[in-house]
Amino acid sequence: MKATFSKDILNFILYFLLLALGIGFIGFPIMTLQMFNNFDLFSVFNAIINLVYILMYLTVVLCLIKIISSTLVSPFIKENVKRFKIMGCCLIVNTMFECIIGYNAAAISKSVTIIGSDSGGITPPMIISLVSALMCFVMGEVFDKAIKIKNESDLTI
Repeated sequence: MKATFSKDILNFILYFLLLALGIGFIGFPIMTLQMFNNFDLFSVFNAIINLVYILMYLTVVLCLIKIISSTLVSPFIKENVKRFKIMGCCLIVNTMFECIIGYNAAAISKSVTIIGSDSGGITPPMIISLVSALMCFVMGEVFDKAIKIKNESDLTI
């Protein structure tokens, strides 16, 4: 009972995130058009970067939903290994965006910096996104090893 309840809660949260990110992905170009009356190269580049950023998180949420739905049969399948690697790549891209955009923002906003100077620094969200990306790659490797062990035990029986 608890396993299905927690699975239902996770599904609810993930579908809510999917809805929110989907609305943001669709609504962001409309907001960009209204905010920027003049279209210069910077505003177009900023809009593209933000759309890619949202798209990467949409991909991560979709992969998580597919991983949770695969637990009905068996979570240890090759598709889940691919999904973890896709999630890791998407989170690495978002980590690079966080580091590029947030480096100077840390100096301007005087937020908490772990390593930095007056011109910028590394903030906790940068480290959290990097650790999340690396964790996805590690989970993919763990699932791959579990699949190999499962296949070997299936052949032995």
